[in-house]
Amino acid sequence: MGDKGFLIKKSNNIFKDILLTRKERKISDSDSNEHIYAYRYIGLNNESEYYNEIIKLNSNLLKLGNIYMFFEDKIDIPYDLERTNKIKNCINNASLNGFFVDSIVEALYQEGMLKINNFINKSLKEALIKLINLYVKNEGKVNLSLIVSFISKIIFWLYEYIPKSFSYDIKDHNPKAVYYGNIKKHEAYFLILLSLIGYDVLYINSDNDDVFSSIDYHNQFILAINNKNRTKVKEITLEHGTDISSDLCDEGKSSRILLMKSKDIFKDIFTALKVREGYLQSQVYPIYFERYIGIENENSGMYYNNLYKLDKKLKEGKYNYLKFENKIIVPSNEEAAKYIGKIKEKINLLDIKDKNKVITEIISLNILPRSNKEEINLTIKASFIEVLYLYLDVEENLNISKLQNFIMKLICWINRYPFNLHNNFNEEHNGKIIYYGEIKAHEIYFLIYASLVGCDIVYISPREEDDSLYNVLDKQGKYTFLTKLDSFATLENFPVIERAIVKETVAYKASKELEELLGTDVGYYKPRQLNESLTKSVLLKTTYDEMKILWKETGKIRPHFKVENNTVYIPNIFAKINGTHEDLEEYWRDFKELSSNSNTLTINTVPFTEMKYSRQDKYSIAYFLDRDGLLDFNKVQNSDLYRFKYLSDKLQNLILSKINELILLNPFNREMEKEFKLNIIMTALNISDDILKLIETFDYTSYIPKVIIYDNTKNFLSEEDIITLAYLNIIGMDIAVFTPTNYKNIEILLKENVFKSHNLPSVRINLSMPNLEKKRDSFISKLFRF
Repeated sequence: MGDKGFLIKKSNNIFKDILLTRKERKISDSDSNEHIYAYRYIGLNNESEYYNEIIKLNSNLLKLGNIYMFFEDKIDIPYDLERTNKIKNCINNASLNGFFVDSIVEALYQEGMLKINNFINKSLKEALIKLINLYVKNEGKVNLSLIVSFISKIIFWLYEYIPKSFSYDIKDHNPKAVYYGNIKKHEAYFLILLSLIGYDVLYINSDNDDVFSSIDYHNQFILAINNKNRTKVKEITLEHGTDISSDLCDEGKSSRILLMKSKDIFKDIFTALKVREGYLQSQVYPIYFERYIGIENENSGMYYNNLYKLDKKLKEGKYNYLKFENKIIVPSNEEAAKYIGKIKEKINLLDIKDKNKVITEIISLNILPRSNKEEINLTIKASFIEVLYLYLDVEENLNISKLQNFIMKLICWINRYPFNLHNNFNEEHNGKIIYYGEIKAHEIYFLIYASLVGCDIVYISPREEDDSLYNVLDKQGKYTFLTKLDSFATLENFPVIERAIVKETVAYKASKELEELLGTDVGYYKPRQLNESLTKSVLLKTTYDEMKILWKETGKIRPHFKVENNTVYIPNIFAKINGTHEDLEEYWRDFKELSSNSNTLTINTVPFTEMKYSRQDKYSIAYFLDRDGLLDFNKVQNSDLYRFKYLSDKLQNLILSKINELILLNPFNREMEKEFKLNIIMTALNISDDILKLIETFDYTSYIPKVIIYDNTKNFLSEEDIITLAYLNIIGMDIAVFTPTNYKNIEILLKENVFKSHNLPSVRINLSMPNLEKKRDSFISKLFRF
């Protein structure tokens, strides 16, 4: 989202428009833009209406929890000496070769100073560059001291006022900042930064706009709404809100949950709380609530075995585990009797349309479970209130009888399972709930409550229709995530024993997956048809003898070969063979065996890369980089330096995407500086025709192209040579570097984990390569010589 930037939407009534959800701001269903409101509301038309509008807006915004920040006449500056010193060091180091804003921000980013929360992290780097450039442009001459002061203040405010996680669902509403009163210049810049990272911003001043008009005189960042009267007004006393759910979170005593999307819920559910992304001790607990609907590839045996193993592991582990199948048992008469009288007495006297009153009266009954930890009690109360609000908002044709029944049932369930839900909660493992099969609305509300108090929830059904109620109760996806598999089946009983199933070999399974991917039988596809898929190299760490065996094998029968999510994972070899065997004949026999494979390029002179470009050509490539420092495919393909236009689109995409992958992975033992990055790009764009031929003929499932280097001298492999080898490695080719001298070569530039070294017992200096094409006479040939 941050990559696209944020568009300021035109407002006809900013006090109403700023409350619109993100979805309501869309022009159409196909609108992919993110819209914000960023306005200065200067002057007024009617003084009494002015007060009412501001007070009403503040009251509505307070309901959004900590996604709303409000400032009046100043923004306090927290001071942090350690952070100040880090900022100074970053700026000083980045400015050694001159003052460059990009370098400063990159240094701050690398130091981890720009990690605030997941919503703003993506856009913060670019936004900060824009802001500092605006500051430097407006201020004219600035020195390092002024820059340090300005950047420090901005970063202090980011850490102080933007929470690590938002209490309200950020998928529905943009975060918001309102500033009322007279603003200082640096504070105005901070509001501009907030707008650049996705905040709705409203600056309100009844009599002047001097500061903003001096730094944003083109109305580029914060648009101006100028009313007809400009006059000083009396101070406005703004309430902290009357919404009772907000009161429960005072002073940060109640913890909050952070809903996470799972890549594999059967594994992720076992991850300890304290190692999950976003975890903050006693404050933020990342949890899973996954709706796992359908079965995979109609393989019911595997599906039910996975359920059985999940249930078994949760039972055996130290987890607060609950499992429900098709229902949660309704409260017994004995359970209901504890609460129903009190509930009826309160509700019968209420107007159920008054949500706050209903909730306040139910809370006053003190029928929620109690813990000996006050923060847990606050979380229980806040979670119960949120579920009641949800129920009152969603339920149609609500009457007193329905409301009584729901509250009674929910209270009974909450009090039935206090050990699993609350009392045994710890930072290592939270509660776990598996619900399998048919489900009713009241049971979904209970599961939502359980997730809000910190439990992981997995709702599982092979039937698609069982998920329909979630689309009503959680249509915005605020409380749950959906994983929908590719097939559906009838509902069977939850497994109590593991089923016997047929397990496919890796090669067979990969072949079947490739058949689906290619739409043809493996072995009968057209040349280069696999270029329709993405590739990912998987480096094989082997012994020397294993390497010799695997070198001859096709990709599809090597270990760790797989096809997943339209990506072919290619197990490949990158080996450096140091020294020789004591028996040189054995050494040359190995060399010949490895180099005699088809699609093998043998190089016996180093350096071997010939660079056919000028210094000017190299630096011109800088203009083809995008904002992330990666190749922009369109720009480079339209360049005179680009020589691959005749290749298929898929092959061109492979060549260019692997350049970007090489830059991102950085397998080199040096920093990815701009000069080095340009060398990488120019080297890959100027690969020799022999190497390009290997790439063109690469069939990912068949025999893998190979490059063999024989380096028997003190001559160094050039930087371009090693870049070329690293590039071919991530494409998925096999590489062997024979170094009989045991001298360093590829390790000068490559990290040790990028290749595997094999050390043979002898060392030979100036060992020339014999003519391996001249074969020895075999016994058979001698017998039949004429």
